[in-house]
Amino acid sequence: MTLLVDCGLFILIWMVQIIVYPAFLYTRGSQLIQWHKKYKGRIFVFVFPLMTAQLLGHLSLFWLGNSQLHLICLLFIAISWIVTFYKEVPLHNLISMDQYQPGTIRDLINWNYPRSFAWTIVFILNLIIYSSK
Repeated sequence: MTLLVDCGLFILIWMVQIIVYPAFLYTRGSQLIQWHKKYKGRIFVFVFPLMTAQLLGHLSLFWLGNSQLHLICLLFIAISWIVTFYKEVPLHNLISMDQYQPGTIRDLINWNYPRSFAWTIVFILNLIIYSSK
């Protein structure tokens, strides 16, 4: 189950990183605000349940197996949660409230790289865990 969730987050985060966030650079003013509010609500429906399932799944696997690889996965999951709630969410809120600056979208893109790499590492480590069984 965790492998499927990790794969889903891996695909989703790189689509957001490569397609969605850069597209924000081409949308301005009220159109950006209007679209961004819809985007936030829609993406939340996918991302938050996956993030929660990933965290709970890896916590339970670590608890049951006490594997170092699961501990490393949890470290990278923690990084993704920290970046999400301390950097990405506040940047999204600035955009939604029309309080963003010219560099806000670029910051959104740049701060998303740590999450992208973290979820990529978790997915790869989980592939290694499953392939070694």
